[in-house]
Amino acid sequence: MVLNVVLDGVGFAVQEPTSVRILEPCSLDIEAGSSTAIVGPSGAGKSTLASIIGALQPPSEGRYRYGSVEVTALGRRDLAAFRGREVGFIFQNAHLIDERAAWHNVALGIVDSQLAADEVEDRSRAALASVGLSRVADREASYLSGGERQRVAIARALVKSPSLVLADEPTGALDQRTGRDVLELLHATCAVGTTLVVVTHDERAAALAGRVIQVVDGVVHG
Repeated sequence: MVLNVVLDGVGFAVQEPTSVRILEPCSLDIEAGSSTAIVGPSGAGKSTLASIIGALQPPSEGRYRYGSVEVTALGRRDLAAFRGREVGFIFQNAHLIDERAAWHNVALGIVDSQLAADEVEDRSRAALASVGLSRVADREASYLSGGERQRVAIARALVKSPSLVLADEPTGALDQRTGRDVLELLHATCAVGTTLVVVTHDERAAALAGRVIQVVDGVVHG
């Protein structure tokens, strides 16, 4: 079994002005190419756990290893490089630039790459094709439906071929049918070896995942 995510005694607490424990120390392994749902009530600590896995929030204790990389040993610049190289992020709000075409929004996922402009465009259009949106590649984001916007966000996350996709409530603003389509699309990424971690209140998302981790009052179960 190849592991992408290995958390060893990882926890998080805010120290000022008074100490507040957000996430109790936990140890957790996530297999490469697997799908995992992180579930729990609002304020339970699941988004904090996801932020640590996505290298957005350093833990206040414990060690985090991603493959051969000791993430907790990285400085700010190396953390940013790690995220840019390894992690694709998808959020409840697609965070698109409305005045830009769909493919331009996807291109933001590789804006810091050393690729030539024509290759950036080619990859962005190919990523849109992979989520079934070739027909809207040149359409401004403001004219896209909610489901189309979220698919553009998925394409933006996938365009750099990340080894980990972290999705935080990706269906929260979608109707049931569109949400199902988006979830199926996300889980299809695991078929090509990408590790998927979904933070969700959506029972459908949890049902599709190969593993469910519960976070309750800052304590990780599963």
